[in-house]
Amino acid sequence: MEFQAAKSSLDPILGVVGKIVESSRASNLGYTEITDHFLLEARDGVLEVTATDTVTFMRMACSVDIQTPGAVAVNAPTLGRAVRVLPDDNIKFKLNDEQMTISAGRGRYVLPTLPAGDYPSFPEPEGKQDADFKISVPDLHHLLHTTAVCASDNESRYYLNGVYLHSDEGRLLAVATDGMRLARCHIKSPGGAEKMKGVIIPRRAVGQIESLLADRLKLDRDADKEEEAEEVREHDPVSVSTGETMAWFALGKTRIATKLVDGAFPDYDRVIPRDNNRLLSVAVAPLKEAMARALVVSTDNVSAVRFDLENDSVKVSSGESNMGNFEDTLDAAYDSETLAVGFNGSLLSELMPPLQEILGDDGRIDLHLLDEVSPMLFHASGDDPSLVYVLMPLRI
Repeated sequence: MEFQAAKSSLDPILGVVGKIVESSRASNLGYTEITDHFLLEARDGVLEVTATDTVTFMRMACSVDIQTPGAVAVNAPTLGRAVRVLPDDNIKFKLNDEQMTISAGRGRYVLPTLPAGDYPSFPEPEGKQDADFKISVPDLHHLLHTTAVCASDNESRYYLNGVYLHSDEGRLLAVATDGMRLARCHIKSPGGAEKMKGVIIPRRAVGQIESLLADRLKLDRDADKEEEAEEVREHDPVSVSTGETMAWFALGKTRIATKLVDGAFPDYDRVIPRDNNRLLSVAVAPLKEAMARALVVSTDNVSAVRFDLENDSVKVSSGESNMGNFEDTLDAAYDSETLAVGFNGSLLSELMPPLQEILGDDGRIDLHLLDEVSPMLFHASGDDPSLVYVLMPLRI
């Protein structure tokens, strides 16, 4: 196996694919000696780089100059660091016996390898899939980015450890919950997704997909700025396929395959409040800032924050007198009976950034409440919101 690759093409790929290895190392889930490696496959003028944590697989490709085709597994962190620091853009790779020589300029690394045959095979779709459709990068990123924050990390409730993607009444929906809060987001169903069976994409896989989409959105925005285009360009869509146990996502030369969470997602619709008749409307930016300040003196494990609603205002407070406390009063639209209700401030604060990204600093959110013990529903101000959050209260 021998080939030459441009550092400017290979280094970004190793950085993106390497996130799976980093995640596996950090959590120790699925971590083995072989999953600490990249699989390199060089053939037909293309180098494919694959990484996996045994649940999620990611494969990216770039054009290279191949002298001898072949495949081998190389330690991922070491290879990534080596390519990053080599001085020349043109990097030469040569496999001799069980060692990979990597050289550029006068610098040279000799790294041990593992046989390509020991690496887990990238799962490929077999037969007809339950769903096969294309969706724009912004739409898929919106669905995942706004809901993934609510996915549970409690392994005892494994069926909540992901984002539930499904189709209903002409809409493609993403839902996630950790038992204390819930997020539901929907878009118009893309062609081919109307009869999609519900699937639960694992939380860690969602993170990898979301990161890939965010990187692509940034590249597209930068490209649009450079071109100063009068019209928005048509960007590559994401191809999505789902089966009984696997899901596949493809964007350009990047492919992600993931096992699905094996379980039934709960009937989330019944926990979304319908009768909350007290409406508080407040600007999202000031509320986000007040929540951050309130958490500074929050002293318990659940970061309790209190809302006092009265006279077109909401007072946000936290802390205890012997440990320090905080309070701030925000302008708000509220014309119902006075109400004092508590929330887990950390959980609520994590839901503010997606709303602010959607609304901007001048946007407002509507918070629908019933009483001090019932779940609160909130969303961007307006009718028929595509994104809603539900948060359970705390007793205060």
